[in-house]
Amino acid sequence: MRILTNPLGSWARYRGSMRLPRLGIGLVSAAGLLALAAASMGPISAQALTLTGPGSTTEGSYVAVTPARVADTRPGSGQPNAGQTLGAGGTLQVQVTGLGTVPAGAAAVVLNVTAVDPTASGFLTVFPQGTTMPTVSNLNFAAGTIVPNLVTVGLSASGMVSIYNLTGNTDVVVDVDGYYTSIPASNSSGLFNSLSPTRVAGTLQIGQLMGPNSVAAVPVTGADGVPTTATAVVVNVTAAWATMPSFLTVYPAGVAQPLASNLNFGAQAPNQAIANRVTVGVGTGGNIDVYNLQGNVNVDVDVDGYYTGAGGTGSAFVAITPQRLTDTRSSTNGTSIPASTTEAFALNSTTSGGTIPTNAAAVAANFTVVPGAAPGYLTVYPTSDATVPVASDVNWTASESPAVPNYTIADTAGTGSVSVFNSHGAQIDLIIDAFGYFTPFATTPTMVSA
Repeated sequence: MRILTNPLGSWARYRGSMRLPRLGIGLVSAAGLLALAAASMGPISAQALTLTGPGSTTEGSYVAVTPARVADTRPGSGQPNAGQTLGAGGTLQVQVTGLGTVPAGAAAVVLNVTAVDPTASGFLTVFPQGTTMPTVSNLNFAAGTIVPNLVTVGLSASGMVSIYNLTGNTDVVVDVDGYYTSIPASNSSGLFNSLSPTRVAGTLQIGQLMGPNSVAAVPVTGADGVPTTATAVVVNVTAAWATMPSFLTVYPAGVAQPLASNLNFGAQAPNQAIANRVTVGVGTGGNIDVYNLQGNVNVDVDVDGYYTGAGGTGSAFVAITPQRLTDTRSSTNGTSIPASTTEAFALNSTTSGGTIPTNAAAVAANFTVVPGAAPGYLTVYPTSDATVPVASDVNWTASESPAVPNYTIADTAGTGSVSVFNSHGAQIDLIIDAFGYFTPFATTPTMVSA
């Protein structure tokens, strides 16, 4: 176990570019940046998934767990699936329930999935084991990189997921952060509440400076209305100006640092940054802990929403077959976004042609940027907000190829639409792929046939 030392450091930050190339740390895992759906993909149909477990309903509540590793294909890892490096066109079967703290009967899971040292550019697709692979991707990568991604995916009846690799060879690391039950909890816990993004560590220009082998306690309750009874929060974590290759691990305060990671990065030039969505349990004192392995790095944390404790109110999760809602490259439900401009995007079924209801409180989706000739960042927020929040969702470098994605739980405020702000820089294209949505809790959940 790595020793945690040093309290919070001073602040210093950027607002700019994004994903870094290769991480040179042996047997270090990650999870974070979302995937780009294959560039040639067109819109696909979607439907509510048949979730496993008691009742087989479409709605479920969230249970946070201390992050745990459930697969690592690297030879000698000592973890499940060790030595099962994925080849071109190969599919890895990963058992999720029964490992760590995910019980049998869980309907869906939140995973950090990381591609390690792929031999060719490609992508991974994560889907319930035993189902037809959807025509989207969860994680895109270039050869010789270490690229992570947050994934929400339904489970098979036996509690497994499948991971498909398009081309080349790659190792895969999988960490589980939590799971959704097959029905909302009887005590109304684990229901989701969207929030307009709020920065709880750093300002627009400045991030928290973390030194080597250090841990920073970040208070999350009380931020933008997060109650002290919240069981978990959804945050976006950004690392910038790193002096050495390293990783961040985000976990509930008061527990031992787990063998898992959320964000890997290489040494960064000025104005370079990388972001990753994290769902993490709330720990002692309403805090979460952020650990940095080595070197100095500036870290920002934005709170995007929370899950309730007992007696709370909120929305239950509905998983769907992954569906493309927007692709501005082909003028599908939107157009390219000029620099320093905000554009509204409808995510409901009436406009996008999908299965997202207009009254959905939030949409779980990949927001993928195809960058222009300048660095920048993207902020996703409810159209009802009068001003752009001090927060970011995707960071990128100039002309970064093929694209830069990040998993986002986009707050629609019940309108079916979100606003997307493209910061300074150049015109960009945007792709939005949905994996599920949050619906106001119903006392009698909708049943789904097997």
